[in-house]
Amino acid sequence: MLVLSDIARLAAVGIFLTAMPTADPPALDAEVERHSILMGTVARLVVVGESREQSLQATRDIEDVLREAEDELSTWRKGTDLDRLNRAPVGSSVTVSPELDAELSRALACAELTRGAFDPTLGALIQAWDLRGDGRRPSPGELDEALRLTGSHWLERVEAGWLRRQNVIVDEGGFGKGAALDRLRRHLADGPPRRVLVDLGGQMLLSDPRPDAVPWSIAVADPDDRSTPVLLLSLPDGSVATSSNSERSVSATISADPKSPAEKIGHLLDPRTGRPARDFGSMTVWAPTGLEADCLATGLFVAGPEAALELARERDGIEVVVIERTADRLHVSVSDGMRGRVEVISDRVSLLSQEPPKKSAFRGSSTGSAGPRR
Repeated sequence: MLVLSDIARLAAVGIFLTAMPTADPPALDAEVERHSILMGTVARLVVVGESREQSLQATRDIEDVLREAEDELSTWRKGTDLDRLNRAPVGSSVTVSPELDAELSRALACAELTRGAFDPTLGALIQAWDLRGDGRRPSPGELDEALRLTGSHWLERVEAGWLRRQNVIVDEGGFGKGAALDRLRRHLADGPPRRVLVDLGGQMLLSDPRPDAVPWSIAVADPDDRSTPVLLLSLPDGSVATSSNSERSVSATISADPKSPAEKIGHLLDPRTGRPARDFGSMTVWAPTGLEADCLATGLFVAGPEAALELARERDGIEVVVIERTADRLHVSVSDGMRGRVEVISDRVSLLSQEPPKKSAFRGSSTGSAGPRR
């Protein structure tokens, strides 16, 4: 669902690593990069520590933490906590870990925050459109039934660690990677100082605990060509996620008539209507936590540019960058906290005023240093 290209990510990592301060003891100058299959994607792990051994061990530990999270959160594999919940008989109670219990509660809070534009219980809609298969267009009756089975009211929290499932299918696609990155951030907080970037197919964890840490330079791609970066963002610690339809789409036919011509449909569904969301471009969200960035990147893409910018104005610590297609141009709008933090690197882009806001950027954020990109 994300549009940070592999080329763009490589370029971005080079920028922030070569800008590392050298006078801050202990010096962090031993870089290790590792690629692994994690959370259903090719994950990129970059650690800069005091020694190569420390950095290498840190990448192994990161893999372990993310695999443990996947063992609970995945709905693509049988036997995980979420899979057990989704397969449980209707009306039965299922025990889940304290972490998953809290993560589901936070995901449902994001559903409320976005007024239903994000919803972790849209599994029936995903099945109706066959988004994990070849794609299909559901009949009106099938769509109505899938909509009826979507909604947080179908998932009841009996007590801490116990959930009662009604007719609902929870899908981790909009919050699972973010939840895993939050578990990883807690793990990193207990270790020695390290500069860490973890990229789960475009959703990133940015972590450097030092008080004078250099801001992160992160590339965002053209929503029509994920191999072409068009913006560089200067960001503090936290998480950043981008949603668009450039990476994934399926061909769907009308289910009642398989001979009908196929058409491309986006993979981002609007849980309020059951239909694919309007494809305007891309939505990038920075948030202090991975789960917030993950949920809101999806929900605010569905809600649309105006709603996204309005939420960022009202919600401290949430910042957005919206790319909209306008004829042959890309029009970029940013929330107040992003002004002065966006560099255009493509002549296809037109950008709103970049004058810094009067109030400090990243309101309410205490996750890391905020300053100009170096």
